Amino acid sequence: MGTGSVTVGGVTRPVKKGDVWVIPANTPHGGQFEDAPQVLFISSPIDDPDNQDRVWLDD
Repeated sequence: MGTGSVTVGGVTRPVKKGDVWVIPANTPHGGQFEDAPQVLFISSPIDDPDNQDRVWLDD
């Protein structure tokens, strides 16, 4: 449960329950999981839905 892979800046690594990863600012990233993961998301500065600073990339 909770296993998959996370790609940060073009590098893909396996992840499992309890792992932590850091995504530097302006770095493309994504994840693929076998089961729906539970994720604690912390963003600094605050993730402001009225001032989106994200760019969605197509696969």
